[in-house]
Amino acid sequence: MTASYEIRPLAADMLRQLRERDDTGQPPVPVIDDEGGNPLRCCFTRTKPHEEVMLVSYAPLRRWASRRGVDPGPYNEIGPIFI
Repeated sequence: MTASYEIRPLAADMLRQLRERDDTGQPPVPVIDDEGGNPLRCCFTRTKPHEEVMLVSYAPLRRWASRRGVDPGPYNEIGPIFI
């Protein structure tokens, strides 16, 4: 049995929300990535040396459950992503 899945970048509206407040409710703080090479979740590329990025907290299952009016249960987690 082979499972299939699709990997998609963040939607533009979600990216706008995360640039204002992350999923913990905190405003993100821009930082300069001196070395580069970190994975950007917004566009599936890697950061370039000295590029300005934000490390934000992201909870995709919490967002999905909220849109459907259900409880995410024990899978509710928040993880860091670069945007």
